[in-house]
Amino acid sequence: MKYKEDYGIYEISNDRNLYYFTRPFKDYVLSNYSFDKEPFYGQLLFHLIGSEEKKWFFSFSFMAQIGMGYTAFGNGPAANDIGILSESQANPNSWINGYGRVDGDRAYVGKMYFGFYITKKLFIAANLKYRDGHPFAFINTSSAYNQRIFYFNTIQAENEKGIKGGPREDYVSDISFKIKYEFRLINWNAELSISLFNLFDFGSELSEYVFSGGDRYANELQIPRSIRIGLLIKP
Repeated sequence: MKYKEDYGIYEISNDRNLYYFTRPFKDYVLSNYSFDKEPFYGQLLFHLIGSEEKKWFFSFSFMAQIGMGYTAFGNGPAANDIGILSESQANPNSWINGYGRVDGDRAYVGKMYFGFYITKKLFIAANLKYRDGHPFAFINTSSAYNQRIFYFNTIQAENEKGIKGGPREDYVSDISFKIKYEFRLINWNAELSISLFNLFDFGSELSEYVFSGGDRYANELQIPRSIRIGLLIKP
């Protein structure tokens, strides 16, 4: 999507070649214009798993992914679609640093889950996970001709070569443990277990609304740190 006519002028401001309107824009042109840079997506997954019955099990997975392209102007899910028909994409200022990570890009995701019997009756297990935050871009403004221009001062997160741009908000880090002991209770088999969930609750998983006036709206949080004690009896 582009403007049908030239509704403004370019002028250098803050070391950027910014576009200012000299008259109201009225019409757009829809066409199959090509991107200056082609969007792409890539992913690498490594998974290692093993087990031996009644002795141990182990699972480790690591994923590196990248998704880049031009989206509608802004941060977050509302600006996640590549090639969307948006009024913002007609504005030349929205293309400044516009080629960046898409919202679903999490860069690195890892999880490890393991358990083993210390003795024939005592079992312990742990679950560790990590996930990068959503990519964001810093937004700058410029005022002239009774207009306020918004544009990306950085790209979203990192570029395709890993050079840092905007931040990632916010990552998830979680560690959970479980201890289980098997024993005989009268004539029955029994299990006593203690589980610790989210042992280190950083409360870091946020989904932010970019036009919230500076407030950080926590729309998605990890479960609170908690403990669970269980007794299982098998007649």
